[in-house]
Amino acid sequence: MCCLPQSLSKLLLIVFNVIFFVLGLGLVILGIFLLVDDSVILQFAGKLPLGSDVVEEGVYGTSWLSNFAYILLVAGGFFLVVGGAGLFGACCNSQCLLIVYATIVTLLIILEIAAGVVAVLFKDKVETYLQTYLTGTLQKYYTGATYNDGAFALSTDTSGVSDGWDYAQIQLKCCGVSNKTDWAGATQWPASYNISGVPTAATVPITCCVMDDPTKFPDAISEVTFTDLSTCLSTGNDPAAHTTVS
Repeated sequence: MCCLPQSLSKLLLIVFNVIFFVLGLGLVILGIFLLVDDSVILQFAGKLPLGSDVVEEGVYGTSWLSNFAYILLVAGGFFLVVGGAGLFGACCNSQCLLIVYATIVTLLIILEIAAGVVAVLFKDKVETYLQTYLTGTLQKYYTGATYNDGAFALSTDTSGVSDGWDYAQIQLKCCGVSNKTDWAGATQWPASYNISGVPTAATVPITCCVMDDPTKFPDAISEVTFTDLSTCLSTGNDPAAHTTVS
């Protein structure tokens, strides 16, 4: 019989390539689906704690979605060819298909090595792109947590961007994308907090400041206290703030 495995190695080869073949088919179907109807992405993203304006800009603001769909099609087609060659070559003892399979796998290994080299070479460019993107979200959408004479509360921003930045700065003990100077271009947050009844101008958001017990944020936010809040807000300098100008 054509597809009766005669050894364990042959069986493993068949099973492995069945997985490859099914994976490739799934990627092709998903790629076509995204090109034909991208509303599913909006529906999924709508369940995330992000505002509709942020979601729509992320989906439609760039061509990443269509590019991603084409990548899925190419990757799916590749998996189909590799899986098909290995599967039918092993099942039907086709030396030609097995040679094609071995050649493709060898090329794949070479491409993986090349991809690793490219990743190293373009590391700085990727970092620059990410820094630019993150700085843009910070400056365009961040409204910030509020603080009024000891009453510390999360932002009312429904997009989720503000809470995300606040949580990241506290947990990662950082301030901004690169350093505190990133906040100079942020225009949506109030840049002022009431401390002991006195409005205090701030150069950095309150979540850049060092907390006595960061584990209380955000579940016990009403119990959060700061090391030296006035110094932190007015100057943004260590040790009162998580800031280091590089």
